[in-house]
Amino acid sequence: SFDIPKKLVKETSKKGIIDQFSAINLYIFEDSSIDHKERKKRQQELLDLSIEYKSVFSSAYIFNLMSQTEIQLGNLGSSLDFLLQAKQMWEKVQGDNINSLNGLILCYADIGNVYLKMGFPNKSMKHMETALELLDDNNDDLFVPYFKVHYYLHSLYAELGFMSKSFEMINKCLLRLKNYPFNDVSRSYMYKIPAMASLAELYIND
Repeated sequence: SFDIPKKLVKETSKKGIIDQFSAINLYIFEDSSIDHKERKKRQQELLDLSIEYKSVFSSAYIFNLMSQTEIQLGNLGSSLDFLLQAKQMWEKVQGDNINSLNGLILCYADIGNVYLKMGFPNKSMKHMETALELLDDNNDDLFVPYFKVHYYLHSLYAELGFMSKSFEMINKCLLRLKNYPFNDVSRSYMYKIPAMASLAELYIND
């Protein structure tokens, strides 16, 4: 029911259905011209189509990003529900490829983050530790989950009052950013700006 940019259609026209779902899912998530309610509506439409095509990978990926939209809307309970459904799906496709492993680790990290926002640090730590176990620190293909896990851990440790561990986690994010070969340097700002802002906040609180 919504328009997809002609450029995106052209880029994905010869790709498989999973790649098409992934591209549209990311486009919806990053479209700053729509509000979160409209984003949620589009994500649900794409999810229904993905389930109809029986694509477990695509459905899990859409659930992951739908959970982020729910957080923006202030619906932590709905966000957690989506993530738990996503986790079941990621576990089914975990061994398929690096993208599946990315999705599973991000899912565990996001669950931990939602539990932290809900005020359950013990449950948060449990899921963060599981995410850490799945990470390979030397694999550049796991950059996004590496960054997210350590970024969330810095918040968790700060909440628990372990400031030295919080500093350690945010500095790991910044070190990984420094060494990661971004194809487009502007995408590094999506990670660098919040990391630097969080480091500044830690220094103020310290």
